[in-house]
Amino acid sequence: MRLVTDIGKLLDILVENHSDDVSSMKKALKILSLSSIYYGISRQDADAWRRAFNSNKRLFKNKICDERQDLRFLTIETMALQIEGLFRNFGLAFIDNFMEQVYVLIHEKMKEKQKGSHRVAAEIVAGMIRGSKCWTLEMLDELWEHLTTFLNEVCINLSSNTFLYWGSCFKYAMENKDPRRMYRPIQFLRALINNQTSVNTLNEASRWYLIQQLDIFEWRIPSIWYSINEHVKKQLDHPFKVVRDRMVIILSLSLRFDLTLFHGKPTRQPSIDQSIDEIRERLHQTIETYEKTSLVNMSDQLIEINSEVRQMLNFIETGRDVEFVANQYD
Repeated sequence: MRLVTDIGKLLDILVENHSDDVSSMKKALKILSLSSIYYGISRQDADAWRRAFNSNKRLFKNKICDERQDLRFLTIETMALQIEGLFRNFGLAFIDNFMEQVYVLIHEKMKEKQKGSHRVAAEIVAGMIRGSKCWTLEMLDELWEHLTTFLNEVCINLSSNTFLYWGSCFKYAMENKDPRRMYRPIQFLRALINNQTSVNTLNEASRWYLIQQLDIFEWRIPSIWYSINEHVKKQLDHPFKVVRDRMVIILSLSLRFDLTLFHGKPTRQPSIDQSIDEIRERLHQTIETYEKTSLVNMSDQLIEINSEVRQMLNFIETGRDVEFVANQYD
């Protein structure tokens, strides 16, 4: 335990003095992560670590916004490893501490600090999820009771400055994990497709980007791909092109594991042929209806495109993109 404490003090000194000795910090972190696995940690030790974290959290928060890239990024990465380095070993002991801090980070008002704050919050959440992979069901229920509320707020406020960080959060949290142990983040992402109507087009497209991170599981979540595939096919006439483009990407992901195995049996993934045939049939019907429909509405000397026509044009344009996707699998 003394070795762990001494290494922790070394890290504190390096960060406190704005040291750019990246190599030394990495070595110290590696020793810390290895030694903590083999030491038996008592409740008193856990309480001491919690107090140490509380005393240093302001220091870390200041350093992560440093202008020097190596120090700032290393500190963020360090936090993610330690947090994973904490939730795996101590369970829910630190949940309230971290939830308090991530809410502070995403509510940062200064624009120049918002990107950095969201990145740190995303790394913290990723570490929490990865560290919980071997928890009991009761512990996971309590964790996700906190995280679901928090992540819903994050998703409502996604912006061009933050959505990439939260996409990376889910990707890192679920990477190289058994989907059966990650079913809560999987279901959270799956649920995002049910609430996609938004005044903010970029926000809606950003949420589809989060859903795209399910690609990390490839063929191992066939029921999820089926559900997403069916939903996307109904939304291909979406009014916003940036959202439709993101949907085409998701559609292609849902279809790319429709393969015939060596014994001649197909996988349980959505069928490419069936999906493309359905889209082509709808596209054919849409074109026929489009040719018979008045293209504009005229009222009080104002001319505007018929809303139904606009919707058909959206689907025709997206259908062409889907045709391109289909050709990639032929």
